[in-house]
Amino acid sequence: MKIFRSDLQAVCDSLVSFSRDTTIHLHKDPVMWNGDNQIKSDRTVVYIKDEVIDHAVFTGGEEHGNPVMSAELDADHYNQITGKTIEALFRDNEIYRTNVVGNAQTYYYMQDEETGAYQGFLVMECADITFIISGQEIEEIIFRGDPVYAIYPMNLIPEAQPQRLPNFVWEGDRRPTKREVFDRRIKASRRVEYEAIPQPRFPLTESIDEYRLRIIEDGLWRDRDDDITYDAREYVKRLRMQGQ
Repeated sequence: MKIFRSDLQAVCDSLVSFSRDTTIHLHKDPVMWNGDNQIKSDRTVVYIKDEVIDHAVFTGGEEHGNPVMSAELDADHYNQITGKTIEALFRDNEIYRTNVVGNAQTYYYMQDEETGAYQGFLVMECADITFIISGQEIEEIIFRGDPVYAIYPMNLIPEAQPQRLPNFVWEGDRRPTKREVFDRRIKASRRVEYEAIPQPRFPLTESIDEYRLRIIEDGLWRDRDDDITYDAREYVKRLRMQGQ
């Protein structure tokens, strides 16, 4: 299954939608992208409100472990977050807040705001983490539950310190494009062509309509001597109106 929207893309093996609570459930190796963010999990539930995404919940399992949210900075550097559950909250079709609940871990590269140069590498573990995001940039990080962390200068990152979470996989090649999803060719309208085709005529129907009109105008039966009653005249009028 492939999903494409301008603000969100996703792939999975199977998808179930429930109209009662307006949710979409993605199963079997689901991956979702929003802007620069990728979220990989065992199970994804997307909640829709007023026809737009309100929030999404990502949970792990035996196949892939805990869910991982990541952002590609370049081919060698990725910001990564993992925990038992990841909840992404959407506003104006973008993630503005991410809650990582349970055994939260993050690998985060600190960059110069002007040049983008890497200045340090943050390794953090705690109970829960909340990220406040604006314009796809992290504005604030809130740690809960006795955080343990280390910040390394880029040239002093120990060789024994991994820079990839155990369950991290970047799957940019699976990200669906608009052309992949909307490959159906829409034919040009032929309405004008069809409207120009001569329509069939029905002479018998036309003659009956003309006969009714003459009866109404003359107020006389064509094959009888008595005048047409008011009720009969109204009946014929109704028949004529129904035939129009």
